[in-house]
Amino acid sequence: MRYGARVAPPGPLSGCDFAVVQLKTDRWREFWLVSKLAAPDSWTLDLYQSEADAIAGVRKLAAGAHGPSGAGVIDVAMVPEVGALFSVAGMVAQVRANGATPDIRVAWTHNLLGLLIARVVALLAQYRDPYEMLERTNPIVGHQVPIALLPAIGVSSGSVTLEGQVQQFDEHDVQLELHAWVSRLDNENAYLDAVRLGSALISIAEEQRTWGGLAADTQVLGPAMIGEERPEGGGLLYHALVVCRVRFPDMVGSRSAAGEYGDGGVYAESLT
Repeated sequence: MRYGARVAPPGPLSGCDFAVVQLKTDRWREFWLVSKLAAPDSWTLDLYQSEADAIAGVRKLAAGAHGPSGAGVIDVAMVPEVGALFSVAGMVAQVRANGATPDIRVAWTHNLLGLLIARVVALLAQYRDPYEMLERTNPIVGHQVPIALLPAIGVSSGSVTLEGQVQQFDEHDVQLELHAWVSRLDNENAYLDAVRLGSALISIAEEQRTWGGLAADTQVLGPAMIGEERPEGGGLLYHALVVCRVRFPDMVGSRSAAGEYGDGGVYAESLT
C-alpha cells in the first residue's frame, strides 16, 4: 500500500485545493511530485525519485499538465523524461486541483511515519527557544532512555497501548509517541516538572495537528502518563508519555496503470 502526504504548506486559505488522490503505477516505491500553477487555470506536475531531487528540481522522471478538476478528480498522464534514471511509462496521477494553489510538494511513500517523526523533531526544536514551553530541554529521537542531558524531550514510533483501551487504527493512521524525561534526583519538584512537560507536549500536539500540512489530523489518546524509568547506566527518572494518533485519510495507490491489484508488480514479467 502506498500513501500520499503533502509536505509543503498550502499557502493562504483562499479556496485553494490540491491533492494527489491516487498514483497509478506498477512500481511500489517512493515518489515525490511537485505541483506548480502555470496559469490561472492550469498546473504542471513533475515527478522525482526523492525529496532531495524534488527540492533541487533535478533528475526529473516524468511530467504532466492539467486544468482544474472541479468537484471530482482528473487523470494526468505522466510523460516519461528522455534519459530518466528509470522508466515510469504508463503512470497516471489522479489529482484534485482548484484555485490559485502555490507550489506544493507531495510525497507518495511507504514511509509516512519516518516523514512524520522528522517533521515533529524539527517542529519541537522551535519550542526549545527561549520563553517557549520546552526551553532548556534536550532532544532524543527513538526509544532509548536518556541517562544524561536531562531534562530531555523525545519522539518515537508507537509501541504502547493505553491501559484499558483497545485502539482501532485505520490503515492510514500511525501512532506517534512524545516523551519527556526528568531526573527524579534532580530536585524535589522533578515529578511536577515531568507533569508540566507532559502537559506541554499535549498542548503542542493539539496546536500542530497537521504538522504543517503533512497529516490530516492528530488525536491525543488520553492524558500524559507519568512513570518511573531506571536506565541501565543508573539513576532514576520520571517519564511522561504522550500517545498520539495521526491520521492520513483517503490516500491509497493502485498497483498498475490500469488500477488493478494483484498483477505481480513491475518485475513479474521477467519470471517464467
